[in-house]
Amino acid sequence: FSGRRNYGPAFLQNLTGQAVGEYYRIQNDQSLTKAQRNSGIGNWSTTNNVADQVTAFNTQQQQQLQQARGNTTAAVQQLTPTLNQIYAIEDNESLTPVQVRQQVGQVFANMTYPLNSLVGSALASEKARQGKGMRGGWGSDSEEE
Repeated sequence: FSGRRNYGPAFLQNLTGQAVGEYYRIQNDQSLTKAQRNSGIGNWSTTNNVADQVTAFNTQQQQQLQQARGNTTAAVQQLTPTLNQIYAIEDNESLTPVQVRQQVGQVFANMTYPLNSLVGSALASEKARQGKGMRGGWGSDSEEE
């Protein structure tokens, strides 16, 4: 079976079904170390005349991984100051519940991924421990009824 496929890395697209199967057998072999898997795929790519494409794919994957790790590291560094900003809004007794939601919403609107995910997870976990759910205590059990 050969022909154009719309799944998997681009270097697999014009290979035979047998070659694609061999690639996935190597890639998915859980008994291999990363080094063994990389060596096996390197040999496989040479045999199937796609070594340059595999190298380019691996380089792109590594760059994306490094960028994602950098983004996560930067988000973790911003987590504490951002949470403190939200806590200050939540603790401000001169704000109405609507103003709190608007101001916290504005903080979230100015965040990028993955900071928004980290902050959301931290707040959700905190609210769950407090038994307030995602509404932060401004629901029907609040003093504002």
